Amino acid sequence: MVLEHEHLLEVRALHTTFYTEKGRVKAVEDVSFYVDRGEMVGLVGESGCGKSVTCESIMQLHNRRITEIKGEIFFESQDLLKLKKQQMRNIRGRSISMIFQDPMSSLNPVYTIGDQIVEAIKTHRKIEKNEAMRQAVELLSMTEISSPEEVAKKYPHQLSGGMRQRVLIAIALACQPRLLIADEPTTALDVTIQSQILDLLVQFKKTLDMGIILITHDLGVVAEVCSRVIVMYAGEIVEEGTVESIFTKPLHPYTRGLLLAMPQIQGDRNCKLKVIKGVVPSLFNLPRGCRFAPRCDYSTQICAEKHPELTALDSGQMVRCWHYQKLLKEARINDSICDASARG
Repeated sequence: MVLEHEHLLEVRALHTTFYTEKGRVKAVEDVSFYVDRGEMVGLVGESGCGKSVTCESIMQLHNRRITEIKGEIFFESQDLLKLKKQQMRNIRGRSISMIFQDPMSSLNPVYTIGDQIVEAIKTHRKIEKNEAMRQAVELLSMTEISSPEEVAKKYPHQLSGGMRQRVLIAIALACQPRLLIADEPTTALDVTIQSQILDLLVQFKKTLDMGIILITHDLGVVAEVCSRVIVMYAGEIVEEGTVESIFTKPLHPYTRGLLLAMPQIQGDRNCKLKVIKGVVPSLFNLPRGCRFAPRCDYSTQICAEKHPELTALDSGQMVRCWHYQKLLKEARINDSICDASARG
């Protein structure tokens, strides 16, 4: 199948369903998006919204005996869902790599750092162990770890959280993948180390012309390093657009709520942070209409009764909301007020 425009990755109408003891769970429904070469796309939303499940479906990491995946996942024009297990193993780790959010659970505690990087290299390339170890040390050096030769001889528990995260990046980059999925790569790291890890990802994106999916709940991180944003809620995409459009003119009440809940450097420090009322609905008992309706200040009868489709706007932004035009009108009014203030 020939695509009109060949994206590095193109996900079409992805549905991921888990069969559990409590029943069937639709964790991801009708999710479509793309990632181009040299682009970093942010995937944001609350815990349990389907971010990680979406990316694990791309990598096909779920137990297929209890998981059903439907749709199309094109990577360099090849549908990954039609590949056999061995074909997918050849792609996983070599062409597509993933950095998980917990380094300690991702690294084997009984093997040295060097041996674990060597394993990643030798899995996909016919190379002598001595040469693989030399490349492992070089990869550690590329991630700006000091004394990489010594670090290669150490075990995970002997390293700090930031160093372990750099090791995961080194393993992910061992075969110079074309697509990197980073699942909360800066979780539990202090602000300085977070910045260093993000700078590394940006650097490798440029050097290797690599596409990156950054899974995060931190909108500040997205604003700093991403070019586009995909906002997910309760297993589906509710808004997508450029960083500029999402941060200046959010058209979904959920996106607006996330932005208003961010701490601000300027303003009254005694003012309480705004919160989104209510809780994320259970995937076992989703609302009949809009999934965000029970928590939404703009909700009307149609929101409770009819599920909205993802609407593409002329600006390129996409939104799943019955009342996005009202939010767009409010954004335009705010722009006019700001312009008048600037002229004054």
